Amino acid sequence: MRFETDLDTNKLPGILSDFVAIVGWELWEKRWQVLQQQFNENPLLSHYFIERHSLELALFDLIAYRRHRGRLPNRIRTRGEYQLCSFMPMVVSFYQRLTPSGRDRLAGRLRDGLQSENLIALQHEMHVAAHFMQNGYDVEPFDLLRGGGVDFVVTKGDMVAEVECKLASADVGKTIHRRRMLELSHELFPVLKNATLHINGGQIVTVVLAGRLTGQSSQHKRIAEGVAEALSNGKSVLSAEEFIIQHESFDLAASPFWDVTDQTVSDEILRSFVTRHVGNPNAHAFVHGIARKCTIVVVTKSERLDKVAIGIYKQLKDATKSQFSGMRPGVLAVGLSDLTATQLEDLARTQRSSPNALQGIATRLFNNATRAFLHTVAFVPTGGMQRRSEISGTRRIDVVTDDGPSYTFKNANNQHGKDPLYDFFDAAPLHLV
Repeated sequence: MRFETDLDTNKLPGILSDFVAIVGWELWEKRWQVLQQQFNENPLLSHYFIERHSLELALFDLIAYRRHRGRLPNRIRTRGEYQLCSFMPMVVSFYQRLTPSGRDRLAGRLRDGLQSENLIALQHEMHVAAHFMQNGYDVEPFDLLRGGGVDFVVTKGDMVAEVECKLASADVGKTIHRRRMLELSHELFPVLKNATLHINGGQIVTVVLAGRLTGQSSQHKRIAEGVAEALSNGKSVLSAEEFIIQHESFDLAASPFWDVTDQTVSDEILRSFVTRHVGNPNAHAFVHGIARKCTIVVVTKSERLDKVAIGIYKQLKDATKSQFSGMRPGVLAVGLSDLTATQLEDLARTQRSSPNALQGIATRLFNNATRAFLHTVAFVPTGGMQRRSEISGTRRIDVVTDDGPSYTFKNANNQHGKDPLYDFFDAAPLHLV
């Protein structure tokens, strides 16, 4: 299959209706109610939910806009809308061309995404399929058609390759998972709010865990009690070898927090401050304060080192065991979730003395003789957005493209490793008019 992957916004109303109809509006409405409940239970999860559920939230925004204005917007306004408007035409176009059983499988994938975690895995697959189509490949949705095997078989002339899309979570190798940290922050918020009533100046409280931050509310309560004690006494706290809470003061007037509150502190400001005072740019930090009175920064870290690269490698190794046939060149297209932009840059940063982490993952995958079929490992973006204007004929058009980099590694031991026909991810980025 190969079809038009760009979206003319004039066609958006029809695409939106066809897309929603695949599983029905009732399921989408139920999803909205669940997300609203989660937002209300823990407002601190808002940024996390916006990231994890950008497709659903963008769809709800478009529906609300149409109900209010009687029409849809005539341009792509946000990153979430860009992701949605890249995703919907791919899903609808595949759905219209699939066999009845294939349609059932695709509808099932949408239902599973709406009833469980999110749609990111399916979004990643559609993103990769669009990349191949836009660069001249015919794409067979192998898994949807046959109910097993690789996600896609791609062809261009005599070239045939198998493509498996894998969404790997970096949280697997972390001692402190993002959602658990946000749940802990929710437990800490009333403690900090109360402390600001009787504390002046700047305070740093560092929670040093002996191991992992668990999802158990009992551990979160013990940490919150320890933070409250440290703020009350102005001293460090030791809790039964489970964690240490360190306390120190800083000059609020000379800090970047003098004129700001927790609602206005940017991630960049907080990261820079934590790096300077704690020495770890990736430590998890939570801030609360009253402008010109007091600011409390809580930093949480673990004595146990993160093993993000090892965790990602294990997920990808498992993905290559049963999906590929081993008879054709294989492409592993990896989307990384639960990583901040800074953490992804750290994994991809070139080091003089050793390979970067992503290269190390690819090398370990290539070095096993049973994976000689594996031609390419590509770490691909999941839908950043960059806008520019172009002249098309006599009119100016608005063009939106991906702005995230791809990190691509080819297997020198594969029989097609040096053949330029197999340069799968060296072409132009996806774009949306």
